[in-house]
Amino acid sequence: MTNRIKVVAIGLFLASMVFAKSETPPGEPPFGLSVQGDAKGTKLSGVLFAEFHDCIDNPNGNGLQICAGRFVLRLRKTNANDFAVFYADTGRLRTIEPENPRTAQAAVIALLEPAVINFFFPGNTSLHIKTKSVTEFGEFDVRGTDLTGFSKFILTDVQVAVN
Repeated sequence: MTNRIKVVAIGLFLASMVFAKSETPPGEPPFGLSVQGDAKGTKLSGVLFAEFHDCIDNPNGNGLQICAGRFVLRLRKTNANDFAVFYADTGRLRTIEPENPRTAQAAVIALLEPAVINFFFPGNTSLHIKTKSVTEFGEFDVRGTDLTGFSKFILTDVQVAVN
């Protein structure tokens, strides 16, 4: 079995497992994330799948880990048929602290925002994404995989505003 097929199989398996056995992430809803429920702009709704992998202790000594990340985001304009799927990857760079939800959120938005803006609002580079809501947040840790050794997976419904 190729690594690509393994990744897809593991992803599908874990996606089903997240809701079968999800852990409650730290913090009250919205789970430590920065959310603006009253954010103005065009509403986009969808699902975010995140994998944090190849984690190491942060060299700055703050006690947290920094990880590489892969992200798949499916968004649809509210009350419209326009939708798209986006992918972003940090490569082997370990730049995200998943245990620090707000900085992880900012890093994920920074990775995905250019593609989202370009798809839904071509040529308008002055727009930005604000998180309106996060629901059905599932988090799952997997140890001992043959691909990454350890991965933290997150699957959640999101609504964002673009303005």
